[in-house]
Amino acid sequence: MSLKDINYILSKLRLQRWPFELKLFFVLSASFIANFPFSGAEDVINARENFDSPSRNDFWGGFAPFFYSLIPSTLLSTDTTYALIYLLLIGSGSWGINAFLQNENSNNQLSKSYLLLVLTLIASLFSLQFSRDGTMLAFVWSSIGLFLFFHSQGFRVLLLFPVTLYVIGIAFRPWFGIVTIPLSIFIIRKLRLISSVSISRVFLSLLSLLLMILAPAILDRASVKALDMKSSYPQQQVMIMDASALACLSAKSSTVDSAITTLSIISNETNLTKATLCSFFYPQSWASVVFYNVTKSQSQNPIRMIEPSNEELYSSFLKKWLSLVAMNPAQYLQTKIMLSSQLLLAGDSRVTEDQFHKKLLLSPLTILRDLRLFSVLPFLLLILLSTWFWRKSLSKVEASAILMFYLFGVTSVAISFIGDNQRYLIPISIVTGLLTLVQSRAKRVPITS
Repeated sequence: MSLKDINYILSKLRLQRWPFELKLFFVLSASFIANFPFSGAEDVINARENFDSPSRNDFWGGFAPFFYSLIPSTLLSTDTTYALIYLLLIGSGSWGINAFLQNENSNNQLSKSYLLLVLTLIASLFSLQFSRDGTMLAFVWSSIGLFLFFHSQGFRVLLLFPVTLYVIGIAFRPWFGIVTIPLSIFIIRKLRLISSVSISRVFLSLLSLLLMILAPAILDRASVKALDMKSSYPQQQVMIMDASALACLSAKSSTVDSAITTLSIISNETNLTKATLCSFFYPQSWASVVFYNVTKSQSQNPIRMIEPSNEELYSSFLKKWLSLVAMNPAQYLQTKIMLSSQLLLAGDSRVTEDQFHKKLLLSPLTILRDLRLFSVLPFLLLILLSTWFWRKSLSKVEASAILMFYLFGVTSVAISFIGDNQRYLIPISIVTGLLTLVQSRAKRVPITS
């Protein structure tokens, strides 16, 4: 069934008489009802409590804890206020994208409008489940929609606003900054931002791109300094995961010994052994050797986290970890691929709802997650199939930029892999779907006799 067929069916339902804003309001209201009353996810709660404590640190980032502590409870609960902010962001982004598509006078506008509403529902349902990933999605969604709208309407002076929203959004997961490269290529091609090429234009474009990539990380680190947060070395999660995987999964004995020696620096055991470490380790999560005890063993977990501001211990562990990676590049790459291959059909962890109306309203997102459609293998297959189906009418530059946007995002998750969780892939997948909807398609000229 093509978009033209969908467009015809929708026109017969006469829903096109409803203004887009009204349908958007119903979608956002459904998301609100599905998640109300709100209860922040673990990382949001921990970030907020950490910021309000006398010994605040940067384990949940620098900017995120500050953001989640901005709004106190007043007439509305804190989480309800944040939920309304997320809905405002997503709603403004969807409204801007719809206005852009109408102004562009693209093919199959009605079907695109309804597909946009479906994506809006999925994005808002996810964002209102409260996580740093959901917050990032809400800001990025709004930034893309408003940027397209402002530019199409000639409001160039306002473009700084959506750019700021984008930087704020990526600051919740600064390592996603690399996706700015393919996203910028898509936007430049879509809006024809560069009409002529010159050395000065290329230089300014590259400089602006570099600033956009680095700005989220700069904002996050600047927040740590400005808010006097102690360093808790959140990157140790990745380092612990890498070293544990090398110790338990590598077939090379020298690599195993080096990994055990590296982890011994932060071990709870006086004489850490492979048997002890690997009896706790499982490749789905870095926390298995630190917090979880799936074996129900009476002994404590073999690895402990480095306490905030323990610079000496962290420096020692970092030096050993870098040496481990440098001396075993092939084994490191092999275990990294083994770990990140779990993203092909990623697992999931979320709270299930008991109330029928919530189950019903959450079902679009729940079904997609249960089917693992946000995992790399099925989602990448969908991208490739849709690109092949529309291959004769798509802009090759835009289609390539969308594919690279998704792959850059997946690579960012894989490099910083700390757990097999579909949640890390959902924002990049939903935004990829949005870009696919917005990309240019050549209009078909009817054949006349």
